[in-house]
Amino acid sequence: MIFHNVLIEVVKSNKTSALDVILKENLSYYRINKSKNGCILLLIPYKLLKKYKIAFDKYGIEYIVRKESGILSVFHKNRARIGLLLGALVLILGVYFSSKIVWRVEIDGNSRLSDAEVLSILEKSGFGIGSYIPRIDYDQVHNEILINCDDISWVSLNINGNVARVEIKETLHGKEVIDESYSNIVASTDGQILDIKVSDGKKVVNTHSTVKKGDLLISGVVDSQSEGVRYCRAEGEVLAYVNKTIQIEIPRKETKKIYTGKAYTQKKVKIFSKAINFSLNYNNYYKNCDKIENKEYAMLFSKISLPIELQTISYYEYEFKEITYSNDEMVNMAFSQLENELKTLNIVTKDVETSYSDGILSLVCQLTCIENIAQEVKINIK
Repeated sequence: MIFHNVLIEVVKSNKTSALDVILKENLSYYRINKSKNGCILLLIPYKLLKKYKIAFDKYGIEYIVRKESGILSVFHKNRARIGLLLGALVLILGVYFSSKIVWRVEIDGNSRLSDAEVLSILEKSGFGIGSYIPRIDYDQVHNEILINCDDISWVSLNINGNVARVEIKETLHGKEVIDESYSNIVASTDGQILDIKVSDGKKVVNTHSTVKKGDLLISGVVDSQSEGVRYCRAEGEVLAYVNKTIQIEIPRKETKKIYTGKAYTQKKVKIFSKAINFSLNYNNYYKNCDKIENKEYAMLFSKISLPIELQTISYYEYEFKEITYSNDEMVNMAFSQLENELKTLNIVTKDVETSYSDGILSLVCQLTCIENIAQEVKINIK
């Protein structure tokens, strides 16, 4: 009864003969009711409507087809708009399966690797957009990534709705990673020791001592009468007076980037991995410009994330122009740069000199600062 039914009203004057016709023609029905005005109301399957019409017309029964009901009646009434109905059906099915399919992958923790590179690594490990969530073997994906990619040292995969969030940690190439093994503390630069605080290890220099870059400050080799020689990871803070020189040069003439005020925007929609351009011309009109991209994801009912990415790309034109500065402008620019350089320094003394030569303003600042010059260096024990 829920699929496709039709309601027929038989007028009062023919109610007896109508029932006789139904019995003679062996017509089935869902329900017979009597209306307030004494007419008969027949609820029948829609597929029998033609047989009822033939039988009632044959015996002269007056009737009125009142209305259709049921799920299929919606499609029947809107059969001329089948495209809209099919679209609605696809949307309903899409919402139903949205919790079971990965529609979007968000990546966090990558700096050296691009998002595209990480997505490629994930796909080679058997995971990506379109993956069926109930069948994802998280441990296998983690292991495949760590085994096959030397650039990733740790990975975590979590699913929230139909959005996958992948966190990674990259390996450090060209940098020595200090672990919990044995180490010394040496001077990172020349200086005069102001104070030493040792957390572990043996202090080998005193306050007011002058040290050179690389000199040993705190040793990770400790020799005591009670314990003998032991190795440790030296830890501590070594404050020292350090001399610094900051030099800034400002040319009188400079070529600068100036925005022209011209700009245009392109839009495209990306569904899964397929992109659809909505701009008439998707080429870059400007020879010199800044490009700013903005991405948004479509949401259904503000809760369900859809695999539809809305991309807006804006281009801002600029040109290069030669600028000539006055003396005052050059001085102001030099001291502004110096102020930025000094923000993080603990300054004890400062001496500044300026000079002009060949169209260039030179600013030289001599500083004495207090810095922590402790630098950890691993001890190799064979």
